[in-house]
Amino acid sequence: MINGSITLAVIAIIVGFLISILGAFPLTSAASIDSSNESDSDIEQVGERFTVCYKDIINDIASFQDDPDLERANERKETFTSFAQDLMERYETFADGLRNKLDTITAPVN
Repeated sequence: MINGSITLAVIAIIVGFLISILGAFPLTSAASIDSSNESDSDIEQVGERFTVCYKDIINDIASFQDDPDLERANERKETFTSFAQDLMERYETFADGLRNKLDTITAPVN
């Protein structure tokens, strides 16, 4: 029973982290996905956001075929570089929080 609780707690933490990352993803409309619908599970929201991000990236790449623009390409590069740096900071914070949570959950009871 305790192992199941630990597993569900870890899954909930990870899914929450994925939702926050995908909501901040550049070029995407994933942030505008309505998360107030309580009938959608967090897992479904993550899946929907991944789908939106994937489609937006493909559409952005295809847009350069129609309208090649070095300035816009450089802006995209800077945007994604900045996002990656922010993502590393968020990941480190997430990893520390998850480690602390797991330490708390799995601490031996005296």
